[in-house]
Amino acid sequence: DGDGDGDGDGDGDGDGDPYGGDQGQGGDMAGGGMGGGMGGDGPPPEQEHVDPEDYGFLEIWIFPADYTFGDEPIARAHTQNWDSGKYEISLPPGRYKLKVNSHQSTFNEEWYKGPDANADDVFTWDDAYVIDLTSSDKEDVDVELGAAPTGYVTGTLSDKDDSTIVPGWAEVTLHDPNDEDTMYWPGRMERWTQNSPDMSKDYVMQAPAGSYKMRVEFFDGTYVTSYYKSGGTTTSFDEADTITITTSHTDPNEGGSPLANINFDLAGAPTGTIKGTVVDKEGGASVGDWFSVILRGADEEWGEWRHLNVTITGSSYEAKAPEGNWKIMAESWPNYAEGFYAGADSDSATSWSDGATINVVVGEELENINFKLTYQADTSFDYGGPDANIIKGTVATADKTAVPRAKVELRSKDWMIWAEGKTDNDGKYSFAKLPSNTYLLTATPPAGVDAYAKYGKSEETSVDLTDGGTKEQDLTLAAANVYGRILKPDGNPATYVHFWIFEDSDGDGNFDWQSDGSAKEYDGETDSNGNFSLT
Repeated sequence: DGDGDGDGDGDGDGDGDPYGGDQGQGGDMAGGGMGGGMGGDGPPPEQEHVDPEDYGFLEIWIFPADYTFGDEPIARAHTQNWDSGKYEISLPPGRYKLKVNSHQSTFNEEWYKGPDANADDVFTWDDAYVIDLTSSDKEDVDVELGAAPTGYVTGTLSDKDDSTIVPGWAEVTLHDPNDEDTMYWPGRMERWTQNSPDMSKDYVMQAPAGSYKMRVEFFDGTYVTSYYKSGGTTTSFDEADTITITTSHTDPNEGGSPLANINFDLAGAPTGTIKGTVVDKEGGASVGDWFSVILRGADEEWGEWRHLNVTITGSSYEAKAPEGNWKIMAESWPNYAEGFYAGADSDSATSWSDGATINVVVGEELENINFKLTYQADTSFDYGGPDANIIKGTVATADKTAVPRAKVELRSKDWMIWAEGKTDNDGKYSFAKLPSNTYLLTATPPAGVDAYAKYGKSEETSVDLTDGGTKEQDLTLAAANVYGRILKPDGNPATYVHFWIFEDSDGDGNFDWQSDGSAKEYDGETDSNGNFSLT
């Protein structure tokens, strides 16, 4: 899995931010909360925004009522929308039992207990209520999920060789003490401090009650994957200590008593060091306060992207990198798109195929890995409005993880104004000099980033700017029910391909058209990397 919600999909986005480590970032990881807060009394009520509830982690599972043959359902369904708890499923006449399956470890999985709201909650097939569909449809088959028993864990992630270093983003998983392959993800993990926007070495984690072995993994390759062991960290699952989290381990942010001192002394992975500069190709000017440096496989154009944990000083950077052959690129959105290293004194290439290969050797330095990037105008145009007419905010997932490079689209309600921009490395966007009007905004996850493959376009959100001024509006990406990638026969991405998903119960390859419109169908188009998602 790796996505922090326990669904086993393996998309590797539980690190909270695949761009981790760029300057100025801080906050959360592994599905963590937002952190921080507003000073004073906060905005007036008319400007407050409440994030919609995310039901994307739920599945409705159907089992036969008269016999049981295991844990797998005979039918499944999702809620009608990611932000709605309503569901509907069509079944042949029969007797059934219904379970709501939760992919988030801090919520229980519960069975339908029947129409009596005062009945005890049901957690087993044996005690579940029988739903009789032999003669008529059934409505109001409602299930209310309770929070799973959870506790809080605190500790520190430290560099074993340098106490001044704050390790970058990591994925934290909890493993069955007797089975390394059975793992769970914390419901929330925070690495922020009240008085600083920077990420901290200290963490606070909310996790399901139980006994586990705890693992920390860094996808940028800077540290060896490690398990908790008292008095020291180990790379061996068998040697790791078991921790027991109980409901008596309470939230330290509310004065509680967590399971404390679960600390990791992290050993550096076998790495070399890369040094260089990132500048504008016209005159060598700075590209801005921040930029990203990213490794791509030298032999696989559409393979893994590794966002390095860079230290930036002006236009210079330094980063540890895993050994091997790579192509390397830099970017500074929205004004500098990806450019591949092509030589110490060469303008950066715009494509992977034109980039030069570098070889990272353990313990050695590669210098003058320089980038000369081409400036591009921001696509949020000046529409002639007052300077003070601004709409800005942050794009995030439902668990408050900021999304860098998300596309934000804006249009006026009268369809006269259109604008498009991208979020920066902190997930922030801004549209300035807008005429007074009402605007509709949506956000789309960045194309080609595996960490956000399971997310789709946000709900369209209205912002009233008829009276002018500056308005802040955060946007939340929707959790996708279906997502993936379409490739051509040669293995390259099938870009901008229209697709159709439809019901075909008899397997004849044709859509199950119904005169009443009840048959389900969905369509869309792949992006520039062949990815698609449906919410």
